[in-house]
Amino acid sequence: MKKTIFAAVAATAMVVGTAASAATLNFVGSGGTDNSQVLSNFDISGVPGLADGTEIAVINGADKNSSNGLFVDGEGEISVTYTYLGSEAGFDNYGAIIGNSPTRTFQNYSDGFASESNVDDVAFGTQLAGAIDLIFQTARDNGPDDQIANQGGASPASENFAIGYFMVNPNYYVLMFDDLTGSNTDRDFDDLVIGVQVSAVPLPASSLLLLAGVGGLAAMKRRKKA
Repeated sequence: MKKTIFAAVAATAMVVGTAASAATLNFVGSGGTDNSQVLSNFDISGVPGLADGTEIAVINGADKNSSNGLFVDGEGEISVTYTYLGSEAGFDNYGAIIGNSPTRTFQNYSDGFASESNVDDVAFGTQLAGAIDLIFQTARDNGPDDQIANQGGASPASENFAIGYFMVNPNYYVLMFDDLTGSNTDRDFDDLVIGVQVSAVPLPASSLLLLAGVGGLAAMKRRKKA
């Protein structure tokens, strides 16, 4: 009986440890830095440390692949919160896809989800450890949309596309899309800006009940022995 109780306690502790372990973000870079962003068309006062001219890490479309970008470290399912922070672009044609979804979650069309009046709109997802699932796109009237993926490469693999990365803290990064295609281009990393925050998925209630039950069995065993 004693061995059974200890084995159950150990197994439950492993479940608790997995669910409660911290989730952190880790940037893996191969590119460069830039401080030319002009984040003036929306309020970024809620992002500590980020201002016009702040140096950020940058990976352009020619260098982007599945081995670089923003990754999440943790055990089991990890909760990811995506927050639209703003957009300043000459064309209302930028969007972001999260969690490998087939449809845009954020977009800066004037009547879209991420219009200037909808700053701080959020979306939620879960994923396992690995590259954060986030794709920035530029819609085209003819032909496939151009895109650059945090979890992959760019299509086309051009330096015109880039993602800027800024760490607020180990659990929260700001990702800034920049597109130099078209006329009146500027490398300012504000075509579409998304905040990414991670946390461990809370322990299911069933696991807490299991732990409480195992603890009760152990207490009963001690009382019986006394």
